[in-house]
Amino acid sequence: MTFLKKFIGDKAFYKMAIKVTLPIMLQNLITNFVSLLDNLMVGNLGTEQMSGVSIVNQLLFIFNLAIFGAAHANKRRGNRVITSAVEHPSVMKAFDRLENEGFEVIRIPTDKKGFIDIAGLEAAVNENTVLISIMAVNNEIGTINPINQIKTALRRVNSQALIHVDAIQGFGKLPVKPAKMGIDLLTVSGHKVHAPKGVGALYVSKNAKNIKPVIFGGGQENALRSGTENTYFVLFHS
Repeated sequence: MTFLKKFIGDKAFYKMAIKVTLPIMLQNLITNFVSLLDNLMVGNLGTEQMSGVSIVNQLLFIFNLAIFGAAHANKRRGNRVITSAVEHPSVMKAFDRLENEGFEVIRIPTDKKGFIDIAGLEAAVNENTVLISIMAVNNEIGTINPINQIKTALRRVNSQALIHVDAIQGFGKLPVKPAKMGIDLLTVSGHKVHAPKGVGALYVSKNAKNIKPVIFGGGQENALRSGTENTYFVLFHS
């Protein structure tokens, strides 16, 4: 409580926390939380890039950044985006918006147990496909999708489409190794691992580093997510 009172009431102390404490906490995120990830963005924060690490604001925002950022960054290559018919609304609504913007949205059905049809997904990929978004674990019935098979399917058809995975339900419970699984963008939620609600993280691979920002301002997070860092929430997340 003493720390909290000092943090809230002392502007100089806050600036010190941003410059000194934040980088330490970010390093803890890399080392203890997602040490295998190339690039991390943590939601409901703001961010600073250091050693491939970034941070962000609001859990829903990281979904928007991953999906809109990837789709718009690669629009010159094509306008087809693929998802499943049973995604969380944070993904479904984003794809609805892309469809309204003129993107061709393909929604792959699942079987009665909720498994994605990998053969159907592969058949839907063409030279215009720029993004695929599939959840790792279904939030309603717990189905664990074979995410590693998606990259294999893309290789068979020689596609460079980016892969986004909603890993919120599986993170901390299942092995998450984006590089080995061929994942380019991966979203996780802090409240599943005892951080405050609304905090999240976005993994961004080197293949997806050209994603476009969806909000603009002070240029934090290498201009991917402008906004002052929420150091208090980063502290909990780390």
